Amino acid sequence: MPGRAGAGISTETPRHGQGSMKPRGNIAPCPRLFPTASVDGLMNAYPEPRMTVLVVEDETLVRMFAADFLDEAGFKVFEARDADEALTILQARPDIQAVITDVEMPGPLNGCDLARVVQERWPGVRVIATSGRAQPLADDWPEDIPFITKPYLPNTIVDLVKRLARPQVVDLEPGP
Repeated sequence: MPGRAGAGISTETPRHGQGSMKPRGNIAPCPRLFPTASVDGLMNAYPEPRMTVLVVEDETLVRMFAADFLDEAGFKVFEARDADEALTILQARPDIQAVITDVEMPGPLNGCDLARVVQERWPGVRVIATSGRAQPLADDWPEDIPFITKPYLPNTIVDLVKRLARPQVVDLEPGP
């Protein structure tokens, strides 16, 4: 008989719209091996590495708001109240890829000073500045650091961080 290679086994493949690859009877695919049949599902099975962001903001509610929407967007988020705390975190966390800082902050360093220090000590870390009051003068502000006025939309910050920062691999073990 055509299409038969042995007892009860067909060598013909179903045409488009005929037959399927669905399990028969009580057999079901293992969810760990086949999380979903869609491409989106397969992409979610192997998510991109989480980018790490430091939010530097002296206003607690604004800092919490930014940390929350960045976390919901998939970033790993650290928070600092001022530039001194931010520098301590940056020294301890080599995986930070972006700093979002307020311009006006208490302490010896403001956001402009912090941006300069970050560029000097950690040239691979991108900085984004925000403020609801003070817009830095062009002469005082590094050209490659974006400035966003408050209030801002969360998507504005999320999209900017994704464009500016890039995932990096950090070797946390000391070299020989």
